[in-house]
Amino acid sequence: MSTSKPSGVPNDTLVAGTENIEDVGKILEAAEPAPKKTKAPAKTSTTRKRKAGENADASAPPEDAAGPSKPAKKTKASGTAAPSGGDISSVSLPGEEEGKVEIYDSCDELRRKIHAHIGGGTSKAAFIREIVRAAEAADYPVRIQSKQLGDFLALRGATAGNSSKVCYAAYVYFEKKRVAEGKPKSKHRVGMEGAWGAEGGLSRELRRGGYWCASGDTPTENAYGKVRIVARK
Repeated sequence: MSTSKPSGVPNDTLVAGTENIEDVGKILEAAEPAPKKTKAPAKTSTTRKRKAGENADASAPPEDAAGPSKPAKKTKASGTAAPSGGDISSVSLPGEEEGKVEIYDSCDELRRKIHAHIGGGTSKAAFIREIVRAAEAADYPVRIQSKQLGDFLALRGATAGNSSKVCYAAYVYFEKKRVAEGKPKSKHRVGMEGAWGAEGGLSRELRRGGYWCASGDTPTENAYGKVRIVARK
């Protein structure tokens, strides 16, 4: 009986007779390498979310495309300004940085405003802090003591106390407050502009000496601080 070697059988394996057929099959199975099993990648939550959001994100603009937010601008008061909800820190007056804001309130009018403000529950110490904060600048430091406020309030006259730091700081504070609240100019304010506008506002210089006039004539100061000579009748 002849023997033959099926293909795929190792060279050192001898096949003889039909009784070895089963053994041949086993040998062939052992000789052929088993196919490698590959695992499908597991689906993660990130993969599912990415697929679910692909269509939605395709038309959405990138986050960086949003325009930058604009910083709040400081209101510059020049006659009429946009109200800022009563926050005077957002209001800037012409000449403020140099301590040269033009004053268009008489000293008596400022005293009236101060008394009304303090009467509303604000202490004098708190009021001083408020007006100093409103008026001071890098090139114009402001220092006010309680005695200075008391001295200013004790005076009478449209120009009495015009050289005091209280006069200047109080005007800046109340003017910023008016602008911030969006209130119109008062009749007194308009009259002060007419009386002092050509001179750059109420004088802050301390007046020394009197007025020259004829015998019997009387110098009279009006509500705006302007002096006129009243002739003898």
